[in-house]
Amino acid sequence: MEINNKKTNTQVFLIHNKGTLASKTKNLLQNYFVVENYLVNKKKSAKSISKEVEDYIAENKFKLIIFISGETQNEKIMKKANQLIPINIANLCSKFSIPLIYLSSLSVFGIPKQKVINGNSLRDPYDIYGMTKNSLDIHIKNKLKDLNYSCIAPGSIINPDSSNQNLIKQGINVFKNKILK
Repeated sequence: MEINNKKTNTQVFLIHNKGTLASKTKNLLQNYFVVENYLVNKKKSAKSISKEVEDYIAENKFKLIIFISGETQNEKIMKKANQLIPINIANLCSKFSIPLIYLSSLSVFGIPKQKVINGNSLRDPYDIYGMTKNSLDIHIKNKLKDLNYSCIAPGSIINPDSSNQNLIKQGINVFKNKILK
């Protein structure tokens, strides 16, 4: 498959939290599209963020909205960042007929009872993180039937540039002086 390296005038709205995944995604997208971005301020209310996003969408002609944000530590912020805000964004995408790409998680399936997981697998999240991600998935599937969307559900996101508990760097350090059998 050949990718056209020519930048288009297609406007993409990237809604994201601060982080390497969003930053790298934005930098890559800017090679091909006009990218507007909105940095989610987790200190603001979900209602306030949703209103700001709605106003911005109403003023622009976006062809795609990408939502890369979330929370895994603070339960109060987790519900807001993984459930309330993205549900509002999905509703706005449906209202304005704009396709949506967002991140879910394999944690919506809990501890899998099957070797192969797909969209029809049993959902049984065991923690609040999985429950909030699952709530968004279920809302979109059941309430926004006309929404054109794509959901990416990684098992985990490992930031190779992070210095804080970086699994990739830790793994390299463990194995670099050992002979692999």
